[in-house]
Amino acid sequence: MDYKDDIAIVMRTFWPVSPVVGAGMLRVAEWLSSKYKCRVITQNQADLYGVLKSKRRGRNIRLSAFYAFSTSSSSFLIRVFDLLWFGLAALISLVIHRPKLVYVATDPPLFVPFVVYVYASLFKAKYIYHVQDIHPEASAIVFPKFKGLPFKLLRWLDALVVSRASTVITLTKEMEESLKERGINVPKKIYFINNPSAKIEPLEDGSSNKFDYCFLGNLGRLQHMPLLIEVIQRYLHNGGIATFSFAGDGVYSEKIASLSKMFPNNVFYFGKVSVSQATSITLSSNWALLPIEDDVCRYAFPSKTSSYALSGTSILCICGAHTNVAKWVSKNGLGRVVSPDIESLLSFFTNADAGSISPRPQKDEIKKYLAINYSENNFVTNIQNVFSDQISV
Repeated sequence: MDYKDDIAIVMRTFWPVSPVVGAGMLRVAEWLSSKYKCRVITQNQADLYGVLKSKRRGRNIRLSAFYAFSTSSSSFLIRVFDLLWFGLAALISLVIHRPKLVYVATDPPLFVPFVVYVYASLFKAKYIYHVQDIHPEASAIVFPKFKGLPFKLLRWLDALVVSRASTVITLTKEMEESLKERGINVPKKIYFINNPSAKIEPLEDGSSNKFDYCFLGNLGRLQHMPLLIEVIQRYLHNGGIATFSFAGDGVYSEKIASLSKMFPNNVFYFGKVSVSQATSITLSSNWALLPIEDDVCRYAFPSKTSSYALSGTSILCICGAHTNVAKWVSKNGLGRVVSPDIESLLSFFTNADAGSISPRPQKDEIKKYLAINYSENNFVTNIQNVFSDQISV
């Protein structure tokens, strides 16, 4: 087989659009490019060529950056079109450059990993599959009516991708078990690698807490937003005094914005913010809200969890105590777990007002553990080790 490239990294949202995982993968690509012919296949969402040049990054990386038609605020149809476009463009690039080894993440899920599967099957190449969330199972939680023939077909296709991968990377043991529940042979080599946290820098002005609770990230269907909105309304109508800050976007962003107008002294909505702004809001809060649907924890691990933890801000985990997220928060003494129902949340907010519940500082050993295991350096080293294992085979 006439392979032109040694390695390809297929990742739709590369650095700088993805400032955390993308930054780590840029370092991996630079490391690979110092030894091998390494190509990054991505979308040019932030003038990638110009940014790499201005920052003097990406030396020797072979770059295939395709035009991006969508953003997070684009309509559903535009995003679907962009997904299909990037998948087709990635396949053409793979066929033209014929790498021996391909890394592909669920970024985006389903179609692009399947494209890599097709390429690898046709050209006898190997690929590493980084499963950061499991679809279509996670999607079916949001759209229950989706559990018909399309769901079964997509799950079967993704099962093919998993089973043919030379190795699989995922986040938790629970996610591995969910892959096995599909009735497929998960590759013998499976790695558990934590996603890195955003860098947490102390507030320069040393200011005290400004908010009682904060939420950062996707204001979406899997984050118990309707529950949270109803509880905050009831709590504030009943004389609650706490302040709540929200940052991010999603399908419930307009309702959060309306809530902030209804209670301008207690609810603050900042929209989509930079990583540094998100860090500032987290550090300025007593509690970081972590609401998540129980079933989702089998198929993903909320990306903001590690950033919350590294900030030292106590986490209020709103989900079932049996989930991997709740167990992780409790085991490491990172906060409290509250059942996702109106009465439990109202009780927590009221008791916190009364002073019977208060944030607890992290233990020094937990701080050290988090700083090491959720650092960008740790992520990069672990991904490099996976590549080294696959290249040496």
